[in-house]
Amino acid sequence: MVAPDTIYRPNLGRKIPLALAVIVLILTIIGAAVQSGGTFFSYVWLVTMPAVSAIVILVLILVSRPRLELNEEGLLIVNIFQRYTLGWNEVIAVRFAKDAPWASLDLADGTKLNIMAIQNSDGPRAREVALELANRSKR
Repeated sequence: MVAPDTIYRPNLGRKIPLALAVIVLILTIIGAAVQSGGTFFSYVWLVTMPAVSAIVILVLILVSRPRLELNEEGLLIVNIFQRYTLGWNEVIAVRFAKDAPWASLDLADGTKLNIMAIQNSDGPRAREVALELANRSKR
């Protein structure tokens, strides 16, 4: 079970994008090192290759960002672009269907909030965290 003051991050959803970001960085450095200069194409390539690589790396880092922090007062949900701080009284239900990519919360204000840190690809580990989250929200 998840202990108080716990930070949960997806397993594969974090490792794979970070590994790909490192690979893109290494390939960019190798490509820049072996690139011969002298032609117009070479100069354009030397400028665009790092720029495109930087954009790809940034996107991969953003994809690896999701996390869920649980404590006695509530939870902090960090998705790709946004952060949400919720009290336990705001959580009505936790939903995690077998075919859903990640868990979601039904909130007291009638909205639904996806929790990208609890990803279906993590299997039983993610189901355990979703169950703990549901149990805590009922207290």
